[in-house]
Amino acid sequence: MSVLLPAAGRYISFDPLAEINGDSVRAVLTGVFLPHQCREMMGRHGLPALPRPGQWYPMQAWLNLLAEIEQQFGPRTLYQTGLLMVDHGVFPTGMPTLLAALQALDGVYQTNVRGVRMGYYRASEVAARELRMERCTPHPVEFEHGVVTGLARRYKPAGAVRLSVDLDPSGPAEGLYKNSFRVTW
Repeated sequence: MSVLLPAAGRYISFDPLAEINGDSVRAVLTGVFLPHQCREMMGRHGLPALPRPGQWYPMQAWLNLLAEIEQQFGPRTLYQTGLLMVDHGVFPTGMPTLLAALQALDGVYQTNVRGVRMGYYRASEVAARELRMERCTPHPVEFEHGVVTGLARRYKPAGAVRLSVDLDPSGPAEGLYKNSFRVTW
């Protein structure tokens, strides 16, 4: 089967030799509701159908997989994949606050991705009941939106009735790679 992948070059690793941990790659199978198709896609991008925990795989292959998921199933599927990655990936537990959990995301990222200057996450308090999560990574924005929303839901502040995670129009916006999310409750 021939697949058109105009989006395959859409998300480019900051370091061509960068790698991602197999635990993260495995989590995407849980996040996509069509695991059979996802395994086929993984094979097309040189990723094993069942990635091994602790193994490292090319970051660009991972980004190409996310681009194909976006192309085949749409940005909402990327969002859902990011959201479910929080439940099925390796994320911190027992954080005392939502801000602490969001601040820990950079360490999680640095642990699961290895390469030179692979980006960052920075969380800060903007006002009472408002946080900003700045991110600069090669991942799709909708995928990142899902990850940040998943963490926000997991560590929702006590007494928060509504929780909202939106792209922050006042934050940095440099193409696909750098922008921020506004978390309010």
